[in-house]
Amino acid sequence: MGFSEIVFPAINEERFAVLYSDKAASRPNAPVNAIVGALILKEMFALTDEDLLESILCDVRFQVALRSTSFKEQPFSDRTFSRFRERLYHYELETGEDLLKDEMEALAETFRQYLGIEPTLKRMDSLMVSSNGYYLLPVSVDSQWGFMNTSGEIVIEPVFQQVLTFSDNGLAPVQVDNLWGLINTKGESVVEPQFDYMHHQFSMGLIGAGIVEPGEIGFLNKDGNWAIAPTGILAGHFNEEGLAVFSMNEQYGMMDINRNILIEPIYDFVFDTALLDWEQAPFLLNGQWGSMNRQGEVVTEAMFDSLFHFDKAGMARIESHEGYSN
Repeated sequence: MGFSEIVFPAINEERFAVLYSDKAASRPNAPVNAIVGALILKEMFALTDEDLLESILCDVRFQVALRSTSFKEQPFSDRTFSRFRERLYHYELETGEDLLKDEMEALAETFRQYLGIEPTLKRMDSLMVSSNGYYLLPVSVDSQWGFMNTSGEIVIEPVFQQVLTFSDNGLAPVQVDNLWGLINTKGESVVEPQFDYMHHQFSMGLIGAGIVEPGEIGFLNKDGNWAIAPTGILAGHFNEEGLAVFSMNEQYGMMDINRNILIEPIYDFVFDTALLDWEQAPFLLNGQWGSMNRQGEVVTEAMFDSLFHFDKAGMARIESHEGYSN
């Protein structure tokens, strides 16, 4: 049985009822169990919010997992998850109760059944699945993170503040005292924790790392050496064509792997994850959305209130003051 049969039905939607009033206007457009389920999938596959939304809108497997295939239009938007987390944050400030953490603890046994893991751990605060061939599962015990194998045996002791999943080169980011470094699958340090920023995965053999303020971000190779030295340009990750969206002075542009600027930083925002997969990506300019191609040429002028990810047919849902369109 899959996620929709084991994990999804076990999500306690009533736990989150305290976040909303009885007024219909305060309720989210998406069912709360679907939002929580989506956030679980996000962690399982180490997705960004943008990747998650794109997967829900375009991948029927995610829709099946969240039991949303019957919806005429998927009830998620680019603000669904941020708004939900904002409510969780304010509730925790007021009460000291972390509802999402409580739910993950309550689902620990369900995760064990779903993944077929023997119950050798006394407590699992949360569980995520590595999507690559190493099959090491990040696991939290008493709020400290480590890794276990698919037999439920801890292979890297839970001594880290946070961990991210392993890349195909066998390296994973780990956080100690709010600083990020890299370890290998034996738990050995490859890069000592020293950065306040590190990207969640390697791409093109590189991973972004550095100090966010004053913007000293560069790219490390698998040996932990600088392949691209830190500069004042903030960039996330490169796609297979060696292109990356970057920001400078809170404006966005595009550069190549040699840091040649291909698109000047004139945009308020550019969806870099879309540029990794599709020929067009939404951008924000002066409060309006448009789209550009990989060469930075404007395909759709900035004229919409919202513009969502393009699907494989090259279509995207838009929102303007006149309503919705495709």
